[in-house]
Amino acid sequence: MPTIRLLETQEEMTAVEDLQRAIWPGSETEIVPSHLLITAVHNGGLVLGAFEGDLLVGFVFGFPGLESLPDGPHPKH
Repeated sequence: MPTIRLLETQEEMTAVEDLQRAIWPGSETEIVPSHLLITAVHNGGLVLGAFEGDLLVGFVFGFPGLESLPDGPHPKH
């Protein structure tokens, strides 16, 4: 069973970048770069990794934002 853990280091973000290339080969424009992932994490975002042993096999990336609605801004993730 995979384990899920918070990713925070540059090395971990590079592993996420490498995983994206392995899963979605082709255009580099479709890869979320490690510098953007680390910046998001340092500013309220989240990157979680799924591991089989020491091998990164999946990830999720998200960040908070505001949605403009008629009654004002609402937080979203």
